[in-house]
Amino acid sequence: MHWSVRTAVREELKMLVYAEMCKHRGKKIDNTVDVEITAYFKDWRRRDLDNLFIKPILDGIVDSGLIRDDNGDVIDSLTLRAKVRQPQNKIIIKINENGKKDKKSNN
Repeated sequence: MHWSVRTAVREELKMLVYAEMCKHRGKKIDNTVDVEITAYFKDWRRRDLDNLFIKPILDGIVDSGLIRDDNGDVIDSLTLRAKVRQPQNKIIIKINENGKKDKKSNN
């Protein structure tokens, strides 16, 4: 994929995630979180999980204000999954709040 196309795809993905996370407007998680990202693909093609555009997904979550940052002080664990031969292409993001306060939270 040409770098300019990849950049456009990443920016679009970031904005889609941001828009979905903004549906929880006003919600701010001050505790640490576990993030699970599952990508569903219609085809059989093999993919490296780290090439699933993780950065723009996490940036979209942070930009929405749901979590303060995407570093280890805020995200305890990040789980990536890929499922092939699914009815449609989609990405499911689950954010599970833990009981521990974010190490740099102001609260």
